[in-house]
Amino acid sequence: MRMSEVLETKAVILESQGQVAQKDIDNAYAYFGIDPAHATFILEDHILDTYRARLLDLDLIEQSTAKENLRIIAHSIDSDKLRAAISQSKSCSICLHCEVSNLSIITAIETYAQALSFLGAEEDTADDFISSLAHMRVRL
Repeated sequence: MRMSEVLETKAVILESQGQVAQKDIDNAYAYFGIDPAHATFILEDHILDTYRARLLDLDLIEQSTAKENLRIIAHSIDSDKLRAAISQSKSCSICLHCEVSNLSIITAIETYAQALSFLGAEEDTADDFISSLAHMRVRL
């Protein structure tokens, strides 16, 4: 067995045990626009706010990347608060199928904010009106 294969095997074992390479931690911080050299001075709340702001503009694949980067950071600083945010953002996943001009469009919605945006509603919109908007939107 070549030395590189031995190192690769060890790396896979460490990763399966939850260990994360410093390079991956640095890349995770950089993903959120945080200089890894300053990471020790950044508060969890700043990281969480950056994560939440990014989620609103990302498709499902990109959201998965953001969640993975947040998971790496949460693991590296042992943050239950960041882990909880990841768990909460996974809790709602809906796919709506709409017929628009004979074209089939699948829209994936994971967050409450995305659902409101999809429906054209606001947070203070009455529940019965939300139901009507959803019915009309899906029937388009």
